[in-house]
Amino acid sequence: MKPARQVVKPTTYRSVGIVNASWVQPEGIPHESELEAAFVRHAILCSAVSRIHSQPFKLEWVAEDGSGGDYVPDYLVTLSDRSKVVVEVRPTRFVGKDRVKFQAAATQLANKGLAYFVVTDHQLTRAKQRAGRLILRSARGEMPDDLADRAVSVIRDSGRGGLTLESALATGIPIAVWHFLVGRRRLVADAGVDLQASSRLFDVQNWPGVNEHEHLQFERWFGCQAWRPDSGI
Repeated sequence: MKPARQVVKPTTYRSVGIVNASWVQPEGIPHESELEAAFVRHAILCSAVSRIHSQPFKLEWVAEDGSGGDYVPDYLVTLSDRSKVVVEVRPTRFVGKDRVKFQAAATQLANKGLAYFVVTDHQLTRAKQRAGRLILRSARGEMPDDLADRAVSVIRDSGRGGLTLESALATGIPIAVWHFLVGRRRLVADAGVDLQASSRLFDVQNWPGVNEHEHLQFERWFGCQAWRPDSGI
């Protein structure tokens, strides 16, 4: 799927670039701001996400008051069940001025069977952004297969209750391994990417939310609900 317009413009003043995570998808994922980059990093680490397209299409939106225009959403995210959600990434302070547009877009996309999310810095806090960068940096490294497999076995053998990071470290396996496995999505943490000593680690096939619908997993991961056309939130 081709983007609706060129995404990365080297001459722009904004923070532009590409996030690479070849274990999720072969091509890099462009962003045009640091907040968009934070969203991409966080989405890559979500086990319910299978592919991310940047600026996927142009939508001609029309509001009830007759206003309208062209709108290019930031991302189209394909989930592991092949369903899709549309995501706009926006600083909280700018959401209000585009509320009419978001409302119209949500309504039109809902008619096409697509859920619409507006993700802000309220969800992507600075702490989550730092944690996401750390986990993704670890995931891009190399890890001996036998060590990674041993760590996964430790978690799998702990049963459905998982194992705290503190207990996992007590096995003598260093924290870099646990960061790598969470980043590669072989393990899931109950606290998301912000790993603490008390965070519980689960095998990706044996964590409490594994049977939840992918949309619900996506909502839980980002801590927000889809924008509801009937209420504008």
